[in-house]
Amino acid sequence: MASQFEKRPPLWFSIVAIILIVWNALGVLAFYADAMMSPAQVAAMPEPDRLLRASIPVWLHWVYGIATWGGLLGAIILLLRRWYAVPLFALSFIAVVLQFGYLIGATDILALRGMASVIFPLIVILIAAGEWWFAARSRQRGWIR
Repeated sequence: MASQFEKRPPLWFSIVAIILIVWNALGVLAFYADAMMSPAQVAAMPEPDRLLRASIPVWLHWVYGIATWGGLLGAIILLLRRWYAVPLFALSFIAVVLQFGYLIGATDILALRGMASVIFPLIVILIAAGEWWFAARSRQRGWIR
């Protein structure tokens, strides 16, 4: 008799996991591009973007890295059907909320870019929450062990 942890997930589980890998890989690429930006590239940015970039503390860059790398590792581990995708997605979600919460609440991003600057962060937060929920639900269903 098979235990609940030996259940095979439906095909769409793997499709979702692969989509999440691609999504989170794009996040890691964005993080890398931001971290590796040269002084010349920063100087070429519009002044409001330079001011915003200068106002961001170093620790927030670390939070950005945790958010993106945690999400990518969580997605890979999810595809491998391992339980620790759940805490990785939880860590990523917390980091995403901290990152965007700080950007929206403690910087001048709204004054510099307007309310439209909140749309993408909200989408990212919702996706991060969805990833965490999906991994937790998959564990409850015995699809990850």
